[in-house]
Amino acid sequence: MCCLRLIPSQTTPANENPIVAKWGSGSDSDDEWQLYIRTSTGRLEFHLNSSTNHASPDTVLISPYAPSFNMWHHVVALWDGNSGYAVLYLDDAIVDYTNSAITTMPNTSQQVTIGYGHFGSSSYGYFDGTLDQIKVYNYAIPAPGALILGSIGIGLLSWLRRRRTI
Repeated sequence: MCCLRLIPSQTTPANENPIVAKWGSGSDSDDEWQLYIRTSTGRLEFHLNSSTNHASPDTVLISPYAPSFNMWHHVVALWDGNSGYAVLYLDDAIVDYTNSAITTMPNTSQQVTIGYGHFGSSSYGYFDGTLDQIKVYNYAIPAPGALILGSIGIGLLSWLRRRRTI
């Protein structure tokens, strides 16, 4: 699970606008998960990749609208590998969910990336905006606890507070 605050800018990056992800080492075949803003629509997308189907994401959650430019937004992306439940929150409201998400992911040794993505050894793009209070958990937190715990940081796997425009 990850939660964060972001301010997207009005400029359009050349590639997707990666927020936080656990990419694979070379191609899409071993990516674990990604949270980003799709450049063509401006909407949030949360991709989950299984350990069995490497050609494309098995679960994709998409916000029905784009977050407003130059305003703070609270984002939570949650996945529970035991139940197959995945949910995407934007500004404390559920914007997409599924009860039939994947239950296993590739186990990559890559680090979690914040504000940028890569495809093999090439850069895939940088987040254009501001990120703050980024938290990544190594377990699922049941909703609505995700919104409460996400804001106070209990059980964190990692935490980064950075107010820097990327």
